[in-house]
Amino acid sequence: MTQVNATEAKLRNDWRQHQRRWSWQSSIHFYLNWAKERIDEMDAALASFEVKAGQAKAESGGKADQFVADLKKRRDEFQTRLKTQAEAGEAALSHAKEDLETQWNGFEAQVKTYFACFAGS
Repeated sequence: MTQVNATEAKLRNDWRQHQRRWSWQSSIHFYLNWAKERIDEMDAALASFEVKAGQAKAESGGKADQFVADLKKRRDEFQTRLKTQAEAGEAALSHAKEDLETQWNGFEAQVKTYFACFAGS
């Protein structure tokens, strides 16, 4: 009977570990999808801004080109941090999420600046 209890306890423990692992994998999968969507949005914004920058180049004296270059740099930093954090594992997930959300908010703020400066051109 004690062997049955020990086996049962081991199965419960194995199941709990499986659930934690599955929960972690589910969380990281969700977060990586979120980050991929942000990168896709960054790429779409950059493509649009590059067209507009070409149109506004004569009027802005190169400011539009510098703005697009700054946005590309932010996007590249976002991608680099995502890759680094994804490789770091579970312990880094909460820190990575906060860090990438801060970077995303900075990108969005810079896009708003673009609209304030160039969209009316």
